[in-house]
Amino acid sequence: MAKPTTPSPSNPRGGRPRLPADEARSERLVTLLTVSEKARIEARAASLGLSLSEYVRGTLLRERTQAPPKASPPDATLATLGRAVVAIKPLLQALHPLNNNINQIARYLHTDRNVIHWIDEEQTALKALTERLRTLVEQAETALRKAAKW
Repeated sequence: MAKPTTPSPSNPRGGRPRLPADEARSERLVTLLTVSEKARIEARAASLGLSLSEYVRGTLLRERTQAPPKASPPDATLATLGRAVVAIKPLLQALHPLNNNINQIARYLHTDRNVIHWIDEEQTALKALTERLRTLVEQAETALRKAAKW
């Protein structure tokens, strides 16, 4: 049994000191439940080792203080975007060696002084296509990361 506190100037009546006005619980929230609803709530509180008041207060305040979940983007859009990234990545990987091969051919032709200008143009176009595909993959991956955080 707890020892009773002795009166003091700040607590002349003894006992537990009063809480500050902003911390004291003085308001009631009345709600009607069915017998089975109340039994379910009491069972949940007991399973957590809490009183009914502690459980209800904690549950209500946590729900109230949390921001509502953001709407997630449609799954079909994410799936389509994911498939596009999966499809583009191998293409980008396949273009890289081709670009290297064309570069080697162009270098060989330049050293032979038999310059074929269309090779340079094709190489430039291939580099531009490779860069565009790389940019698209990066944008898609960024969008997927953002969507996953959503």
